[in-house]
This record gives sequence, structure tokens and C-alpha cells, in this order.
Amino acid sequence: DSTSSTATFTFETAGIYTGKLTVKDGNGGTSTEKVRIDAGNVPPVPQITMPMEDTLFSVGDVLTLVGSATDEQEGNLPDSALEWYVDKHHGDHDHPYLAWTSGNNISIDPAPIPEDFMAATNSFLRIYLKVADSTGLSATVVRDIQPNKVTMDFTSEPSGMTLILDGFEITTPYTGVSWDKHTLKLEAPNQGLMVFGSWADGGGQVHDIPVGTGTSSVHAIFRELQLNPILTNGDEITSDDGPVNIEGLDGITIEQLSTGKLVIMDTIGANTIWESNPISEDEAVYRTYLQRDGNFITKRVTDDFVVWKSQDEGGEVDGSCGSTYLAIEAAAQILGVYCGPEDSTSGSLWTTETGPVFAPSNSPTSVPTSSPPTPLPSRTPTTAADPTPTTDGADSTSAPAPMEPTASSPTSDP
Repeated sequence: DSTSSTATFTFETAGIYTGKLTVKDGNGGTSTEKVRIDAGNVPPVPQITMPMEDTLFSVGDVLTLVGSATDEQEGNLPDSALEWYVDKHHGDHDHPYLAWTSGNNISIDPAPIPEDFMAATNSFLRIYLKVADSTGLSATVVRDIQPNKVTMDFTSEPSGMTLILDGFEITTPYTGVSWDKHTLKLEAPNQGLMVFGSWADGGGQVHDIPVGTGTSSVHAIFRELQLNPILTNGDEITSDDGPVNIEGLDGITIEQLSTGKLVIMDTIGANTIWESNPISEDEAVYRTYLQRDGNFITKRVTDDFVVWKSQDEGGEVDGSCGSTYLAIEAAAQILGVYCGPEDSTSGSLWTTETGPVFAPSNSPTSVPTSSPPTPLPSRTPTTAADPTPTTDGADSTSAPAPMEPTASSPTSDP
């Protein structure tokens, strides 16, 4: 026993003892702390043999944990004295990767992927080996192993476009880091009128690439949409209108047929570029109009029966669109409904490939028709809200009133 703030004691016999410190405040309060003392016993010495200190791992590798331990009193300790733990260290935090596991020759299968694209720069594996002798006295060693990092350059044409890499947005040109053999998800989102054209590797707009060793270059090509508007959410076309020219595309017309079909025609080549697929083809007067939310609808005029709508063919609706328009993008042969004013777009709500090739009016190969069809009639905008799309064939909501049939003399384009 000692009342000094420091105390020294020599044990004559090796063994495990408990030291106890009691502190009194002079007013009856006390506090006690105990500590284990291993007299004549020193901790064992653990050693990690594999993976070695300079090991670099690739995603999917099999890592084997091999170690040993010696003890001054007990000699070489058995494998059962070894216990392993591995975490994936990321920045200032970590994620458990292998729970405490006893034994030797323990496999980590597979080696991990980065937590996200940015985590590839500052993540690694941290391996803990703890060993204990027969008395429970233990010691722990730690080894960090790094991933095999790959520098990647991301560029685009034009420059300054947004790419999405494993869910992380970057602006080109950009140099980043990933891990060897990681599968990186690439996405080149459409941005206004600049839309995806191609990747240098020939992949789709969204596709995966395997990351390889060395410096990788990833290049995306965008193109500017050349849209030829047909309808806005202030227009409609009826089966009384006949074929209507599409401005900017010589010989290309849109027509609402009395069977309910909406047809886009190449009158020069006598080809059907695109047609809708109505659920009814009874002879009647039909009208097609576009709502502000982007739903593109054909109704029978007599009873407002919906015979076709783009939403049923994979289209979307977007209540946040201030305006929408139907347009042909001649270069890509795409017919689509776009959100936004006619000189821009925040994205397409519905698109379909149009099929046969057709040429813009400024193309030297385009030939004007000898007798142009009637232009699209304009409609006085109403203040009422656009009708709400329904999910079944009958839409009981009132739609904008159809235009009166046009006279024999054509009206001007809207």
C-alpha cells in the first residue's frame, strides 16, 4: 500500500495481479480504478506476413491474410491465437469489411469496389491482427494496403458538358481517379438542346466500362438538336384539316386521319415516317392536341373518347413544364414531345424513332412539293387548365374546343 501519487512495487513471483487506485476528496467521496498487472510476462509479438506492405489490390482480387506470433514465455503461438479484422477506410471514417475472425490463411474475397467515384481517391483497406497468449495478454499490429489506382481523363465535344460517373456529376475536361478492374458507370445526359451523340468506345448513352491499368481516356460527343416544331400546347390538328406541312421539312406532312390515326408522311417518297396506333379506327372526326404536361392525345370529337395517347406508349407527363411542343429532329430521325419553349428544351417527355430518312428544307437533296398541303391552323389560347390525362380509354375531362374546319384558302402558320 502507498499514499503517494506514484508507487513502485516489485513482485517476487510471476503472475497476474490487480493494482487498485483509490482517490478520496476529503469530504467522504471516493473513486476507485483497477488495472491488470502481468508480472514476469510480456505481450506476444504478432506479425502480418501477407499481404505484404507494398501490395496493391484490384477490385475483385482475392486477398489472403497470413500471420504469425511469438511469445517470450510460450514460444510460437498457434493459429487459434490469431484474430483478424479489416475495414475499408475512407477519408475520416471507415466501414467494416471483415468482422473479427480467428485463425490463419483467412480470405478476403472479393477485394472491394470504391464507395463512390470520389471515394476512389482516399480509400484503402486497413488490416488488424490481434494475438493473445494463454493468459489473455494481447498485442495488435495494423497494416494498410492501397488500391491499384487508375488516372482517367474525361473529355467531351464540345467541352464544358456534364458527365455522370458512378452517380457523381463532373464537368469536362476532368481528370479523376478510379480503381483497377472497377466497373465504372458512365452517363452522358442530354443538356438542353445539346444531346448525346456517341461515346468514343461506341457504348450507349448509359453504359459500364471496365477500368484498366494506366491512364484511361473517356470521350463523349454531343450534338445540337435541330428541332422542327409541329404542335405546341396551344395547337391542335383535326381530321378535317387534311395534310399539314411541317415547317422546315420540305415534303413532310402531318395528318389526322378519319380513322383516328395520326400520320407523318414523306410525300416526295410516298413513305409513312410514323403513325400512331389508336385503340379504335372507326370512321369519325378526330382531333389531336398536346397538353402542357406533355401528354400527346387523340380524341374522337363526338364523345371525347381517347383513342391514343403518348403516355400509354412510354411517354411521361411533367406538371412543372411551362410549355411543351411536339417536334421532329431530322438528323436523328426522332419524333418527340419536349418540355420547354420551342427554342430550347429541358428534356424529352416522349420520343420515337421515325424510320425513313427525310431531309431538312435547307438540304440540297430536298425537293419541294408541287402543291403544298394546308398549313396548321392556329387556335386562340384559352385560360382554362389543360385537361388531366386519364389512365383508361375514356377521358371524361373536357379538352380544349376543336377548331372549326378550315376554308378552302389556307391560313397562315401559327
